[in-house]
Amino acid sequence: MTSGLYAYSRNPQYVASIAAFAGVAISVHTGPVALLCGLAILVYSLLPLAEEPWLNKIYGDEFAVYRTRTPRFLSITQILSAPRM
Repeated sequence: MTSGLYAYSRNPQYVASIAAFAGVAISVHTGPVALLCGLAILVYSLLPLAEEPWLNKIYGDEFAVYRTRTPRFLSITQILSAPRM
């Protein structure tokens, strides 16, 4: 998948999950919740590192090209230059 949200991030579902966990940690504002959300953010940040070798093996050059034009999470320059709806 290289269109839609996947044109801006190779892992949009992880971006959304990280944002949600950060929002929960900020809104609940307790130590244990912040710790758990921090651990979840760490896991979601590391998951692509485990998946990408497999994707590279399965899709080869296609994934390499996609990887060069699409950031792992988000790129502020891509967001700012995105067409407005």
